[in-house]
Amino acid sequence: MGSRTAARFDVERIEMLDAEGRADAAVGVGIPDAGLLGYYRRMVEIRAFDEKATALCRQGKLIAYHRLRGHEATQIVPPTLLKPQDWMAPTHRGHGAYYARGLKLRYILLYWAGDERGLKLPEGSNDVVFSFPVGSHLTQAAGLGLAARLRREDTVVLAYLGDGAAGKGDFHESLTLAGRLKLPVIYLIENHRPSGDFPAEGGQDWPGGPKTLAQTAIAYGAHGVQVDGSDPLAVHQALSDAIERARLGGGPTVAECEVCRPTSVVPGEPSPADLGAWKMKDPVARLRRHLTAKGLWDDDRDMKLKVEAETLVRYEAEEFEGALPPDPLDMFSENYATAPWHLREQRLELEALLELKRGRKDVDDLPRPEGRFP
Repeated sequence: MGSRTAARFDVERIEMLDAEGRADAAVGVGIPDAGLLGYYRRMVEIRAFDEKATALCRQGKLIAYHRLRGHEATQIVPPTLLKPQDWMAPTHRGHGAYYARGLKLRYILLYWAGDERGLKLPEGSNDVVFSFPVGSHLTQAAGLGLAARLRREDTVVLAYLGDGAAGKGDFHESLTLAGRLKLPVIYLIENHRPSGDFPAEGGQDWPGGPKTLAQTAIAYGAHGVQVDGSDPLAVHQALSDAIERARLGGGPTVAECEVCRPTSVVPGEPSPADLGAWKMKDPVARLRRHLTAKGLWDDDRDMKLKVEAETLVRYEAEEFEGALPPDPLDMFSENYATAPWHLREQRLELEALLELKRGRKDVDDLPRPEGRFP
């Protein structure tokens, strides 16, 4: 019989702004001016926060902090497109995504200072607290999508991951389920190229490997699209399409958003070429140039916005630094509906120790441990 081509596939790429911020007149953007201005404000605010958080980390006031500079478009635009009932599962770099969904910046700082009160998501929020093991949240995202399907809810799930997580089994296992059952899950890959987990030229372009991460979707029956992740308009278009597709029962989407980050992740970064590309791709600067070209922005407005952003960030940082220390007894809270005996005993012992520290008890009044084990 011989051989024949069984199927051919193409990967769509979406980019709408050139380096000067000009949009192709033949491409319908469809974003109201107020929406563009809202995106820009949030992007400027989260960049100001990123600078402040980096400074606090260097001062030793934060245990760690993962910068998001260069990710402003992918962090701010997609969450803004979600409805309140939708779910979002960010990564450890998802400060902007949480902020776009209503989390106060002070809580992000508290989290990175090791204070569990930083996990205080907005009331009624359907956002998942990120986990550090790379990609481990992706199977949860598929589970949320399955639950929405079984309960017949108008809900979509937005799951973030980096190019490193795209090489983990969690991603492929999650996509297997989502593709097979046509679950309303959107996998947004922030492809920094390269990554420590995908060590190859171009992030994933090694001999025999895929030329794009978006084409991963094809094997799982999902829709795949590559996006200029430094172009807020392109991100808006791609994610709007993916969300609508998911709501209409069209199944999952893998949206590979290529971002340019001017900060180091692996040794040798960033190269001079990377820095040159960054200056042209900076998402905040590109959107500003676009707004200026449309007559919606000027230098005076920009200066005023930056002052407002810095004032906001300074206030949130002061609230963080002025926060009272957490109550040590909080470690026993919100773990069990009814705490087991050994935790109840430990709580009583800690209460007595705290009273001793405050000078309200004598050492002879401390409870004697019974030496039991749970």
